[in-house]
Amino acid sequence: MIVGVDPGLKGGIVILDPEDRAVSAWRADGPEGYCATGRPDIARLVQMFDDDRLRSAVIEKAGVMPKQGISSALTIGVNYGLLLGALRASRLPVREVAPATWTRGFGWRAADRAARKLRAVALVRLRIPSLDLLDGGRLRVPHTGLADAACLALWALDSRSHAAAR
Repeated sequence: MIVGVDPGLKGGIVILDPEDRAVSAWRADGPEGYCATGRPDIARLVQMFDDDRLRSAVIEKAGVMPKQGISSALTIGVNYGLLLGALRASRLPVREVAPATWTRGFGWRAADRAARKLRAVALVRLRIPSLDLLDGGRLRVPHTGLADAACLALWALDSRSHAAAR
């Protein structure tokens, strides 16, 4: 099984099995989110990743957006480091991947952020229909952090199968 991580404050974590089925999914935000206090809950994350069936993880590299403030950039960096630390503490092999890399893997060209988020939601609904992007009806619109995390895991699984076919 593989862990996909969107490290944003509105990100998510999705675990997929080799058949593209969602095993678990967690939102970063919300009252029960692993970042509900504004910082990742390291003890909770390490517990989430403590599963002998997990084989690897892929996390989207954090980056600062244009016109983003210094405080915001620092928060992104700290949270990214905490997530990466929790993954490493769980002894999972971790692959850090730039957003442009995994989106190109699906044939998506440079598009605005909103268009990419819509594509991610559409892909997840197509390939992983069991993944509840509305969080049990608590959300009115699909959670794009969960969609991105699932796409990262799909990308990693697809990359593995392409490499094995060579």
